[in-house]
Amino acid sequence: MSGWVAGPAYRGLSRGVLDSLPVVSFAAEHARKFSECPICLTEYSAGEKLRVLPVCCHGFHARCVDVWLVSRASCPSCRRLVVAPAEGLALHKELPV
Repeated sequence: MSGWVAGPAYRGLSRGVLDSLPVVSFAAEHARKFSECPICLTEYSAGEKLRVLPVCCHGFHARCVDVWLVSRASCPSCRRLVVAPAEGLALHKELPV
């Protein structure tokens, strides 16, 4: 091993942290801010579940972004960490060594 240690952005979120992130049902009033999922490039439909990331406010289909977030703790659009550093400490404690 080269001694390289992955930073927090390269470790996925735990199920508990992932489940704590906001999910909203898509409605017409969201269309101004969110029109299509940046991951699957499909337009949102009424009632679909969107996960809105708290730090950057980017939104995605929950089913699309959850796949990303179990392997990476950053936003797929802007790469900002999804959780604040204090929350990230709890994240690291949950990871097996």
